[in-house]
Amino acid sequence: MSLLTMKISRIFLSLFFSLVVAVATAQVGMDSLKRELQREIKSYPATVGVALIVNGRDTLALNNEVQYPMMSVFKFHQALAVADYLQRNQMSFDTPLAVQKADLKENTYSPLRDKYPQGGVTKTVTACTTGTARLPYPLQGTEAVLGHKTGTGDRNERGEYIGINDIGFVLLPGGNRYVIAVLVKDSRASYEETEAMIGRVSEIVYKYIKHLF
Repeated sequence: MSLLTMKISRIFLSLFFSLVVAVATAQVGMDSLKRELQREIKSYPATVGVALIVNGRDTLALNNEVQYPMMSVFKFHQALAVADYLQRNQMSFDTPLAVQKADLKENTYSPLRDKYPQGGVTKTVTACTTGTARLPYPLQGTEAVLGHKTGTGDRNERGEYIGINDIGFVLLPGGNRYVIAVLVKDSRASYEETEAMIGRVSEIVYKYIKHLF
């Protein structure tokens, strides 16, 4: 074996073991994150589901077997479909979308229709401004970029909130990113306390992801 070949082999092995250590360290961190989240949501007077994808890879899901009322977070999936359409048609994400009267269905819950009954509305794909105590809570004042959609339901006959949710993506400085969903079902807490549950979960996740990378 030549000296050059030996040097290349050492470099390759060094990079390989560095990668193995990095992956193992990340997995240990994620296991720790999962345990902390389990302890946290176990104390809540509600059923809480958490899903997390870091850098495009499935990472964890808690209470995933439960069916949750999605409320308005279903619009996030619609937004993804719009984003896919814009990308495939090489259109900018700030492309105006005109909403005409014919698009506003009658006999449905629609604050947009009630505010603009004649249509003629122009909306752009912008950041959500609701639920600042939910996913955005730990990100305020940081350089992280958040895009999210909240969902909120009324109380049921037992006085519990049917569903208070938030789902979104976070882009961190340096290029790392994660997608997070926190769905809260049948909460016996107040509205503010239930929002704080989501904010706390978001805070735990943000701190772990920031620390890992």
